[in-house]
Amino acid sequence: MHRQLRALIVEDNDSDLQLLVRLISKAEYDLDFKQVETATQMRAALETRIWDIVISDFNLPEFSGLKALELLQVMEIDAPFIVVSGTVGEETAVSMMRAGASDYVMKSNLHRLLPAIERELEQSLVRLKRKQAEQALKDSEARYRQISEMISDYAFSFTVGSDSSLNLEWITDGLEKITGYSSRELEKLNWMGHIHPDDLPRVLEGTTRLLAGKSDVSTYQIARKDGTICWLEPGHGRSGTKNMSRSFEFTGGPRCYGTQDR
Repeated sequence: MHRQLRALIVEDNDSDLQLLVRLISKAEYDLDFKQVETATQMRAALETRIWDIVISDFNLPEFSGLKALELLQVMEIDAPFIVVSGTVGEETAVSMMRAGASDYVMKSNLHRLLPAIERELEQSLVRLKRKQAEQALKDSEARYRQISEMISDYAFSFTVGSDSSLNLEWITDGLEKITGYSSRELEKLNWMGHIHPDDLPRVLEGTTRLLAGKSDVSTYQIARKDGTICWLEPGHGRSGTKNMSRSFEFTGGPRCYGTQDR
């Protein structure tokens, strides 16, 4: 089954162009190509269509392979760029590769072109999937942060040290609004030192229950940055192991439902 290949070909010699077209069309490609010879033509082609690959001669009367590559980069288009030429030496080929060209094929050695196209298309697909995954992660994090900023509740995770100390691992932005501390400040604080002494034994007992795989929902008091006391009602907790340390996290979103002077 033939695969569609949208190729932008930077070439001024019609004979060489037809040679490239015949060679690519003989492979398993349904070739859809456009010939350009100047920077203006290339820019217009890049602005109006999406191309799978750019194949460029090195020397043209009003253009060059290097300028074509630079234009592709300036327009921030991530398409493979293969130079096909017969008029330059190895030093120029190396310079083009260093400038960002995907490959350099001599016109006297065109049997290398099809494998180069296949390889670069596969690598382009890998890059596309990676970018899509990265963008999906960014979108997810943005949605999470937006939701976190809209609600007064929060979620958090602790790891438990060998001395049974609690170390804050991550929090949502809601905790900043409740405690008055920034996320950076909270990461540096000793969380146990901010729990009211009257409630500390009950919190430690609840921690033990969580690490044993049991549930625990305990209301306790913490000291806010302004010196007032805030009652917290944790939501549903769960325990686990992370980086060889026992840990537990609350995902139900504890709520601050009152304050008083300390």
